[in-house]
Amino acid sequence: MLSVLALEVTEKRLRALVMARGLKGLQISQCLSLERTATGPFPSLEELDNLLARMPGAPKNTVVVSSQVTLVSLPLELARLRALRGERLKEALRWEAEPYLPGPPLECLLGYEEGRQVSEALQEVWVSAMLREEYQALKGVLEEAGLRLLKVYPPACFSWATLYPRPKGEGAVLYLEEERAILAQVEEGRLTYLRTLPLTLEEIKAFGSARKLHPEVAAAVEEMALPPGGLALILPEGEEEFREFLPPRLEARPLFFPCPLGPCPSCFASLVGAAARQLSFRPSWQAIGVDDRLPLWTQITRRIHLVPLMALLVVFALFSGHYLAVKYQTKRLAARAEALRAQKEELERAKKQYDELKKEEEKLRQEQDKKERQLEFLRSEYALEPRRLSPLFALVSQEISSIREFQPLGQGAYRLTAEAPEVGTINRLVTKLQASPWCAYALLEKIEVEEKSEKITLPPPPGEASPKTLEIKRKIYKFTLRIQVTP
Repeated sequence: MLSVLALEVTEKRLRALVMARGLKGLQISQCLSLERTATGPFPSLEELDNLLARMPGAPKNTVVVSSQVTLVSLPLELARLRALRGERLKEALRWEAEPYLPGPPLECLLGYEEGRQVSEALQEVWVSAMLREEYQALKGVLEEAGLRLLKVYPPACFSWATLYPRPKGEGAVLYLEEERAILAQVEEGRLTYLRTLPLTLEEIKAFGSARKLHPEVAAAVEEMALPPGGLALILPEGEEEFREFLPPRLEARPLFFPCPLGPCPSCFASLVGAAARQLSFRPSWQAIGVDDRLPLWTQITRRIHLVPLMALLVVFALFSGHYLAVKYQTKRLAARAEALRAQKEELERAKKQYDELKKEEEKLRQEQDKKERQLEFLRSEYALEPRRLSPLFALVSQEISSIREFQPLGQGAYRLTAEAPEVGTINRLVTKLQASPWCAYALLEKIEVEEKSEKITLPPPPGEASPKTLEIKRKIYKFTLRIQVTP
């Protein structure tokens, strides 16, 4: 959050205000008015110490509103104004305003601001000026108090207070002091009218008792063309009832500024205007303030011996930035590669799981087909089975005593797996099947020879105690027949 301490020194009072710029815009956090204990246009060190002790947490950056800053209005050719900018324009204004400066032109510090356009060819420019030695004296006092002087603004900054906290639109203000009255008008943050009248507060009150406006004040009000918002009032402390002395048509209203510790009265208007200008983001709104900063080019030329070091620092910064950028990109790519690697592993796991599910699906499909064949067999051929199988088993049992497997194949076809002690038995079985009228055919698909051994325990011979075991080996013929039976 940006913040600034604004100070104003008058003959009798020392006023201070703290303003900050945050997310909600400009805000006043503290304001304080003290009676002066010293004389002179600038505060003493004791006064500043007393002030800072009563304003804990006040920022070090400081702007000052001082009557030692002279403000004059100059008409300048519009083409010349557009051709000159920055320091060149300031130097041109230095010599244009020479008769009105508080000292020799080269011994003055200047500020400026564009005003209203007088005609098609002329533009009004406000020029502020302050003696360099006075600025240095004020800067030295503030540095002793631990403060950093940023700029010194003219008292006419009070005009900005009519638009606080947003310098948009236009406003008019009457600033009353004990021995003078100042009328000012501001539009979109620019001072467009300023007139000082040598009238005391009592003289204006004398006309105001009859609810009339002093002739000179009335003429100035007519000259500046009062805006729709009416006339804002900046009054001395204790004169808040002065609005009763002004005609109702002016729609006069005393200014006040919100503050957490209580509203700041209108006498802080110059401080509000100076602080708001300093915290603005437009250099043109700060340009009216006076400072002793050198132009950037002048600072560079005075430090030309630092150019090689600066160039080296720039090169180092470039290479460092390049290295950090490459490192950042490498880190990002490594993270991306790791993410892709994890995705690949996840896809591989998913593919493996998919393949396993595919195999399981194929297995279940085969099982389903088998069950469907069995169901179809039960639906279509179950009634025929007794007539088909009775003669078949009767014939087979005549030749074969050991059947290993009997499998229905559907449509009256069967597969028989059995064992026979010799080949002739198989031959007789096939011959009998083929000769049977209910057998369409009998096909020997496979025949294998297996050797089996059997152990026989004999009683012991006479004279011996232990029995004898004989091992008998014989051949077994394992065969498979495919048989087609007609109903």
